[in-house]
Amino acid sequence: MPIQVVKFKGFTGKAIDAIMLAQEESGRIDHNYIGTEHILLGLIRGTALVANIFKFWQIKLKDARKQVVKISPRGSGCFSQGFPFSSLATSALLCSFEEARIHDHNSIEPEHLLLGLLREPVARRVLKGFLKGSHLDWSDFYDKVIYYIGKGQGSTGRYRTNLTKPVEFYVQVRYEIHHKLRYSDEVLIAAAELSNLYISGRCLPDKAIDLIQEAGACVCARHAQFLEATREFRREFRHVIKSKIEAQECHDHDLRTREEELRFQISIFHETSKAGKIVTEVDIQDIVSLWTGIPAKEVISGLLMWKAP
Repeated sequence: MPIQVVKFKGFTGKAIDAIMLAQEESGRIDHNYIGTEHILLGLIRGTALVANIFKFWQIKLKDARKQVVKISPRGSGCFSQGFPFSSLATSALLCSFEEARIHDHNSIEPEHLLLGLLREPVARRVLKGFLKGSHLDWSDFYDKVIYYIGKGQGSTGRYRTNLTKPVEFYVQVRYEIHHKLRYSDEVLIAAAELSNLYISGRCLPDKAIDLIQEAGACVCARHAQFLEATREFRREFRHVIKSKIEAQECHDHDLRTREEELRFQISIFHETSKAGKIVTEVDIQDIVSLWTGIPAKEVISGLLMWKAP
C-alpha cells in the first residue's frame, strides 16, 4: 500500500520521491515499516543534490544495503496496512522541518531529510561505517552537508554571510589592522571551504579563523625573511661598489656582473615590498597540506571534486 502523499505537505517532489524509494527499500528486505535506514537508502538512490555528497564519500547503494541488513536484519515479510514510520523516522522527519526553518527554506528538500537523519542513531551507524579509514571525520560531516545545502540552493552569498562574516571581522580587526596584512578576495571563502572539508575536531567559523591565523603568521614570517634578504643584498651591493672603488677596478668583469645582478635583485624586492604582506588562497592551501599531511595537489583536487555538480 503506497504512502499517502497528502501527509507530506511542504515536501518537494524530490523529497517525496526519496520517501517513496525508502518504502521500496523497506519492502525489498521484507520490513513492514519505514525507518531512518530506509530513508537513507532512498536518498542514496535519488538524483537530488545529496547524491553528490554520497558520491564524494564513495558511498554506493549496494554497500549501504549491506550495512542496513547488518543493523536491521531481514524481516518476516508480514505486512499490515501500509508502511508506518518508525518512531525514529518520525523524529527525523520532524527534524527535517526544523532544519529547513533554521536555513530559512520554505520547503523540505532531500538535503533537509539527510540533516534530520544525522540526528538519529540508526542512520548514523550506517554512515559511520563508510567514514572509517578516510581522512574525513564524523564530527565534520554535518558541516559539510550544510555547505552543500548552501551551494545547492544557489546561495553562495548566504554561505559567505553565515560562515565568513565572523572570519572577516576577525581578519580586519586582528590582522589587517594589527599586523598590516592584506587578504585577497578569495581567501575567506577558501578558508571556510578547505577547513570545512579537511580540518577535523573543530567547528566553523573557528577552524576557518585558525586556518587564516596560521596562514597570516606564515606570511608575516616570510615577509620578515624577505626583508632580511633585502638587507643582505644591499649590504653586499655596497661592499661590491666599495671594492670597485678601492681596487680601482671599475671595469672588472666579475664585479660588474655581480653589481648588475644585485641591482636587479634589489629592484625586484623593492617592487614586491610595495605590494605589502598579502595572504592568498595558495597560503591557505599550504597550511591545510601542512596540518593534514595531504599533498597540496590532492588538497585542490579534493576540493574540486567536492564542489563538482
